[in-house]
Amino acid sequence: MYMIFICSYFQNAKDTDFENLYNAFETANEKLFTTTYRNILETLPSSFDLKDENSYHMMVLGLCAWMRNIYEVESNREEGLGRGDIVLIAKRNDIPSYVLEFKYSKEECDLDQLANVAIQQIIYKKYDMKLKDKIIYIGLAHHKKSVKVKWINKD
Repeated sequence: MYMIFICSYFQNAKDTDFENLYNAFETANEKLFTTTYRNILETLPSSFDLKDENSYHMMVLGLCAWMRNIYEVESNREEGLGRGDIVLIAKRNDIPSYVLEFKYSKEECDLDQLANVAIQQIIYKKYDMKLKDKIIYIGLAHHKKSVKVKWINKD
């Protein structure tokens, strides 16, 4: 908890954002994840920091790093027919695993459609091949500080 406070202080984020993101993943709470992620985008980075898909990827990867007690965190590891952006592999059977795919547009566009492209990429390229039990796909489509989150529970 002390480490979260220090990170929050120096990154100008609220410790509740970190806690909420942690809880959202652990409890598979789509609404909490979406609200918290939007809040982080609106308050933490400058729009000048968000230059491409990798900007968002690295920011979320950093936020996921402190969840390593409940998830094995993988970034750009080859799986299936490509490399998933971020894969969170549950270390416990009572929580879901996640595959996160990021998309970015320099121009204003239909973020809903772009988030669907992210989900289809996860499915088509089989980024979830080694995951078992409950799996959730998250497609994140960005334009500057705007985001569309697609959350799909794998059947």
